[in-house]
Amino acid sequence: MNKVLVFDTEGIRSGLCYDLGAAAIDITGEVYDTINLVNGDIFEDRKDLMQTAHYKNKIPKYEKEIEEGIREVVSFEELKNRFAEFVNKHGIKKAFAHNIPYDYNSLNKTSLYLLGDDFFFPDSLTFYDTNTLTKQVVRDTPSYRKFCEKHNFLTKTGKPQTKAEIVYRYLTNNPDFVEEHTGLADVMIEKEILAYCYKKHKKMNGIYSNKEVCFITDFFYFT
Repeated sequence: MNKVLVFDTEGIRSGLCYDLGAAAIDITGEVYDTINLVNGDIFEDRKDLMQTAHYKNKIPKYEKEIEEGIREVVSFEELKNRFAEFVNKHGIKKAFAHNIPYDYNSLNKTSLYLLGDDFFFPDSLTFYDTNTLTKQVVRDTPSYRKFCEKHNFLTKTGKPQTKAEIVYRYLTNNPDFVEEHTGLADVMIEKEILAYCYKKHKKMNGIYSNKEVCFITDFFYFT
């Protein structure tokens, strides 16, 4: 069975990435391999910038897990090389993230800032946004709307929210679930959302241009 990639980043206010998590999975959501890397060029060498992290309250957690060997700190150049090796090792052609513009642009921006190269990813990858797929497969179903209305998970315009945390609450029927907001932990949520979309076998358009910051239309079937 072909493998696909699910990835997630955590960043600072300027968009630079300090945490990358990724998993090679199949369409059922089974995990074959993972990456769990901290960008030391930001996390350790630019502690001033880390004070602008979106989830800077997580810094002590990272420091503890680094000390315990749960997380690995590498230079961004090594992180980029390890990611490319991971993609090549598993023969991956499709990469998914929830709200992919953020993660995609964060890694490219960090690559430009630290390495002078504005494209982080291997050329072989095509990118898809699971948030877009969720809007097409999950959001407008009666059961999801009922769940969101019951627990007040609605946007200001009255539509069901499609944030990964909310969708995962629906999939697990756990309205109190709280997303960890660390790279690999969030990947484990997002891969379940993707597997659910695969299971529905619906026609969708969710491709994200792999070298332009814009959406393009491309219809495909999950098989």
